[in-house]
Amino acid sequence: DYTPNKKLGVVVGARYDAHNIYGWQLSPRLGIRYHVNDILTLKGSAGTGFKAPSFQQLYLSFTNPTAGYTILGAAVFDEEVERLQAQGDIAGLFPVAEQIGDLQAERSTSFNAGFVFSPAKVLTLEVNAFSNNIRNMIFEELVGMKENGSQLFSYRNIEEAFTRGLETNVQWEVINGLELSVGYQLLYAKD
Repeated sequence: DYTPNKKLGVVVGARYDAHNIYGWQLSPRLGIRYHVNDILTLKGSAGTGFKAPSFQQLYLSFTNPTAGYTILGAAVFDEEVERLQAQGDIAGLFPVAEQIGDLQAERSTSFNAGFVFSPAKVLTLEVNAFSNNIRNMIFEELVGMKENGSQLFSYRNIEEAFTRGLETNVQWEVINGLELSVGYQLLYAKD
């Protein structure tokens, strides 16, 4: 965290992941905040990320006793589906079930830019634009239906996906001790 003067702040960081199955990943991050004046602050950040599949996403075999739905980890999917089919529990599988298999680690690159505008002590407007590019996004997918009418889920990778959008937030201190806050997010998420 580097603050050379009252106007500029820089945060630099990195995370190192070493995984015995999914390899290693260095994920650097950089954030900058610049106070233009008393009412306007500019900010931006960039970074990368890494996420190995969790134990749940790989090995979980769970059926909710109340709702009846089932979630199967990708690594045990084929064997658990065979077991459920042998018991007569599966009504049908969707074509996407063929895409369930070895999960890959998720990697991402993110960018954010925005500003904080405070024209008065009691009023603040914050706007942030963002873009995230994701490779091998781990996604929970509806893969079939069970005989009891409930759903069967598992996990798969989406080769490439992105999220882009804009976040806004307005805070207004109506009176001392009473604050009104309104926010909106515009989000585009696609594979």
